[in-house]
Amino acid sequence: MSAPDGLLERLRGRVLPTVQAVLPLVLRIAGARVPADARRRSCLVLAPHGDDEVLGCGATILARRSAGARVVVAYVTDGGAFPDWLDPVDNVAKRLAETDSAAAALGLDKSDVVQLAFPDGLLESAERSGALGAALERVLSDVQPDDVLTTSPWDPHPDHAALGRAVRSAVRPGGPRLLEYPIWQWESILAWPRMLRDAHRPEIVRTKEHRQRKSEALMAYSSQLDVDQGGELPPGKGLPPVLFDRLTSGYEIFFPVHSAAADARARR
Repeated sequence: MSAPDGLLERLRGRVLPTVQAVLPLVLRIAGARVPADARRRSCLVLAPHGDDEVLGCGATILARRSAGARVVVAYVTDGGAFPDWLDPVDNVAKRLAETDSAAAALGLDKSDVVQLAFPDGLLESAERSGALGAALERVLSDVQPDDVLTTSPWDPHPDHAALGRAVRSAVRPGGPRLLEYPIWQWESILAWPRMLRDAHRPEIVRTKEHRQRKSEALMAYSSQLDVDQGGELPPGKGLPPVLFDRLTSGYEIFFPVHSAAADARARR
């Protein structure tokens, strides 16, 4: 490693933890508190993988269900790619059982769960072929939600980004509100400038009232958590500690996106 590279690596090691600590506080202060009547709005939660719906939206789902709103969760991939040292067929069966348990913990009926079952890790291909967009348009037509909650095109995970782009195209002007929730952005400071550029003022949902049940729903995904987090994976193989702590903290954050220009930027 050259001296400049070494310097950059040391700076990154110092700057990244600081940004990871400060950014959530800044967003929380800057964000708008979601009014109580928003809980009565129906919503469609689009999760690229089973566990993303809990990590990004678990308390929001519980809050809306407790207010009597209809909530539908669509799991977009089959979850077969992880753990990557196990048979994908076994992973798919395991993840299907986990999504059933998590949905029940979130207060969802079986009729409120949709399994799109695209191959895990290949959503970019499904996006390019048009299959993902067509499936999303069918779900949107069936559910007719007031709000759509999904991952962002600027999420560093390829499946998450592909879903974000496809949803932006599928949600038409004058249709439901589109709100994007961060997952892997919490580990990548480079994703935030683009995400913040596209979004309106972030909206904050406090999780205190529903934090325990959100944790119970997350524990359904033992195949994704390491033993230190209550799962079954070897230490260090589950969600990184920073990400786990951020996504199980005292609030959830959503970024409203209602711009064709933002959709065009995400496709460049």
